[in-house]
Amino acid sequence: MERFLAVTDRDLNYAKRLCAYISEKRTLPFVTVSFGKTEDYLEFSGSHDIAVHIFDGETFEDYCRENHSEEEEGELREKLINERTVFLYKSRLLEDETEEGIAEYSAKGIYKYRPAAEILRKAMDIYSRSTGRLKYVDKLGKTVIAGVYSPVSRCKKTTFALLLSEAYGRDRRVLYINLEEFSGFFAFTGVEETEDLSDVLYYLKENSLDFPKLKALVRPFKNFEYIPPVRFPEDRGGTESGDYVELMECISDIGDYDVIVVDMQSFSGCASELMEICDEIYMPVAEDFVSKEKLRDFEKYMQRSDRLRLMERIRRIKLPEEASNAASSDSLDRLIYSSAGDYVRKLVS
Repeated sequence: MERFLAVTDRDLNYAKRLCAYISEKRTLPFVTVSFGKTEDYLEFSGSHDIAVHIFDGETFEDYCRENHSEEEEGELREKLINERTVFLYKSRLLEDETEEGIAEYSAKGIYKYRPAAEILRKAMDIYSRSTGRLKYVDKLGKTVIAGVYSPVSRCKKTTFALLLSEAYGRDRRVLYINLEEFSGFFAFTGVEETEDLSDVLYYLKENSLDFPKLKALVRPFKNFEYIPPVRFPEDRGGTESGDYVELMECISDIGDYDVIVVDMQSFSGCASELMEICDEIYMPVAEDFVSKEKLRDFEKYMQRSDRLRLMERIRRIKLPEEASNAASSDSLDRLIYSSAGDYVRKLVS
């Protein structure tokens, strides 16, 4: 479902200009919409998901006072003010306000004629606080989530995911996450970790995952960073597919990454829901008879479950045969500069 950032101001031109500026931030995870009347905003918000509402203070006060009883005004205030409302105020408005009103505006608002970048930063800060997470305030963009999944075994899925992370990492900030029960990732890094994805999931469930904790758990590798995969499969017990979706959204919110590459394994365990939020979906395949039959079974299931729209977004991948030789960091280095690496770089160019 699309999420909206709404701007309501009786000066509709101002609202449109602010929306135009925000829309230029193409990676921001919201669609912008502007209103000149509070009534129009209320009608729209009744059937759409409003993530953030930037609301001119005078427009708000005028609407509450016009033709409404005190009881109605109280109900309107409850409907229009929540933890994701950002007020735009003018100094003269504050001069007429009570002490309580001044505190409310200053905590949830910003002077209307500050630079648009500051207004947007205030909006993102308030939105982040409403989610219960600490926002990395220097990042206002939407992170691209690239999913890698295949119903086929021995298709070089993890090798492809690592080459994909490396290719993206040449000019972007990339985080690689492996969700397999047995990832074999030690073969590439040669490093045994004492903290891993289990710790990240724990912080997520405790609603305490923030930027400092995330950065303390990630590790550098090649041109990207990664979260060490789980060491004990039982640590994933009680983790549902919806938890992984929330994890990706949380990292997108609090992290400083342009791309998250998600290496998925179980379709019913995580890939089914994760694919829905992926901006890109890659599916490595193989040409042997059994692999082709597995792929047909997957396609039949997707048709029966009425997920053809999702199927259309999946990009099938067949790495060159030499990619089968990756078994260490050194061999991955060689693959990066081989025809397999060239193949992946062309995908993301």
